[in-house]
This record gives sequence, structure tokens and C-alpha cells, in this order.
Amino acid sequence: MIRKRGERPEIKYRVEILSEVRSRRDLNREVGKLLRSKLLEFEDDEKVIIYCLQKDWAEDLVKYLNDKFGKEVCGIYHAKMKISERRSIYERWKGGEISVMVATSALRAGIDHPKVRLVIHHGHAESMIDLTSMQIGNQGRFPK
Repeated sequence: MIRKRGERPEIKYRVEILSEVRSRRDLNREVGKLLRSKLLEFEDDEKVIIYCLQKDWAEDLVKYLNDKFGKEVCGIYHAKMKISERRSIYERWKGGEISVMVATSALRAGIDHPKVRLVIHHGHAESMIDLTSMQIGNQGRFPK
């Protein structure tokens, strides 16, 4: 439920029910399909953030997407990385070298980059509180 009107009327929210998704592999495949269709519509400097609830989910998704696209379109950002590595991947993403950032809550939901056109939440949390305050931790669940 959205209770307050925002100052960004161009932002649209959409929730998709993926009834055929039974595993993380299925979810990765659906994210790949969505990205393939959306990236075709994007300008060169437009960006995507995909938030994953766990580091290993993010690592699997980055590998899957980069393999499927046949080139490095995604970078990864999580708390177990050195600060210098995080800064480097963030600058590569911000500078347009890669267009998709796959991240855990270490990136924080407060990023306000003007060229972000799509934000995806990969997986689901156990409650709305977990989903809306991802920075608290990685409580999400999804079958292997």
C-alpha cells in the first residue's frame, strides 16, 4: 500500500506474479527475460538495480546474466567486498561501463541516480517489514 503521493510522478510501480517460478534458477531466467526486453528500450546511459536478499543469490544471478548476454552487463555489490572493490564497481556502473548492478542491501535502497530506469527485487522477504527495510538484514527465503 502506498499512502503518500511522491514528488516523482514519472515513477511507476508494478508487481508481477511469476506463477511458474519454482526455484532460484527459474527466477534468474525470468529476470533475464525481463532485462533482455527492457534493455532494448533503454538509452545507453540508463541503468538497472537488482536487489537480492542474499550474497550467494546475487553471485548466481550475475554469473547467469553475464553468461546469457555473452558479455559483462552486470556487476555485483555486497558487504563482503572490500571498500575499494565496491567503489570500483559502483563507478563502473555509474560511468556506464556496465548497465546492471546486482546488489544486496549493502548498496542501500536510498540510491538516487537520475538514470536508473528499473529496480527489481529478486526473491521475496518473509514479511513486508523485511522487504521495505532491506538494510536490516538478509532474511529472505527461496527454495534452492
